[in-house]
Amino acid sequence: MTGSDIAAFLKRSFRDRNPNESVEVYAKASADIDWLCGRVSADELRRKMMESFHPLMEQTRVFSMSQRWNNMAMWAKYAADHRGYCLEFARAGLFNAAREVIYDDSMRLDLANPEHHTGDWLFCKSADWSNEQEIRLVLARSMGGPPFPVGPDALRRIILGDAMTAADETQIRAWARQRVPELSIRRAVYDPYSQALMLAP
Repeated sequence: MTGSDIAAFLKRSFRDRNPNESVEVYAKASADIDWLCGRVSADELRRKMMESFHPLMEQTRVFSMSQRWNNMAMWAKYAADHRGYCLEFARAGLFNAAREVIYDDSMRLDLANPEHHTGDWLFCKSADWSNEQEIRLVLARSMGGPPFPVGPDALRRIILGDAMTAADETQIRAWARQRVPELSIRRAVYDPYSQALMLAP
């Protein structure tokens, strides 16, 4: 990617973020971008863009989930090695906006391609992470939060880890009884025959 490609992208981005500015403001911004891109290498421009990307991401709310409750890697990594729990949500309300993550190392952002100027890249990840089978809910900070209210009907059940402490289980079951109708609670157990997690009867 050349410096001119980056300059064109920055100009389009400025126009997109400032749709009501005057022609004079656009002209000055365009000249400033050309001045910068003419004096800095493409590699340095990419580094600066990456640095500016992180503050933008701080304006975005990302809620990560897994497609399967019995994903062993997720229990080991994110549920304190089976001492935690899994929240199972219905695809309703806020969760209708959730999308599957695409795992593909061959995908590259092309700043010269206007079709790539979308939030779709927030749903792309290296194939190294594919075992997570992630689903993401991505919301702009302008939509509110944190926290975002989730209606009681959105939470379908809680699945307890096989190594959860008795005290934690007692607390979660007490909370579940407060919901009307009472929230379903199941326990995940490891089945050595199938070498997979199953729900205890």
